[in-house]
Amino acid sequence: MKKFLGIVYISYSLIIGYAWFFSKLKNFLAPQMQIYAKLSFIPLLAIGIVLLFKHAEFKKSDIILFLPVLLFAVSFDSRLSISLASNKIINKVEIIENDVEPSVEDTYDFSNVDFDVEDSNYDALSNYFITNKNATIYEGKTIRIKGFFVETSHLPNGYVVIGKYLVSCCVADATLTGFIVRSASLTSGWYEIEGVLRKYKGKEYSMYIQAINYKPIEAEDEYINPCYVYDEYCSSLKKYNLKY
Repeated sequence: MKKFLGIVYISYSLIIGYAWFFSKLKNFLAPQMQIYAKLSFIPLLAIGIVLLFKHAEFKKSDIILFLPVLLFAVSFDSRLSISLASNKIINKVEIIENDVEPSVEDTYDFSNVDFDVEDSNYDALSNYFITNKNATIYEGKTIRIKGFFVETSHLPNGYVVIGKYLVSCCVADATLTGFIVRSASLTSGWYEIEGVLRKYKGKEYSMYIQAINYKPIEAEDEYINPCYVYDEYCSSLKKYNLKY
């Protein structure tokens, strides 16, 4: 039992090494945080080897150090389920239900949409259209998004959220980010939505998407990161020249 701590440290290093080698660090950490896990691989391995040959006294309380190893063994490939998304909403917008569905008699060209949302600008655009008072100038503009369906109790019937998990540091701090969509036809699963930005009745700002076209799609990577993770200057967002 004197070698127990050495085994623990070596186990920690092997966990990191396994996740690194098989590209599974993204299941736990945002890209900018993964370097710290990688840098800890050699020190943990070295400490573990030293402790294997050191006659250190074992304490029963040390057994708790092995708990992360056991947790990793049973959940090393797990990712957040989309069924948990409704518990991850932090930007809840209470809206007034519109009296009638806005007209969709106009023909919209989705071959070149005004906002083709990518992972690199997903959270920034979502936050802008929900919280920025200047977003209403884009009413009537076309938009295309992808994400998983989230039904929330704080929205009227016919309104849902299509979103993804935003991971800024690690999966433990993941929150739901997404777009409010008006459509009575969406159910569970992943969708591509093409629609038009609309303003809420009775609200100074906050925009939702009136779905025009939608189709189920294969599940994608449910994790996205802030735009600065993808490129230093958030260039994919700058192309829209948003008014703040």
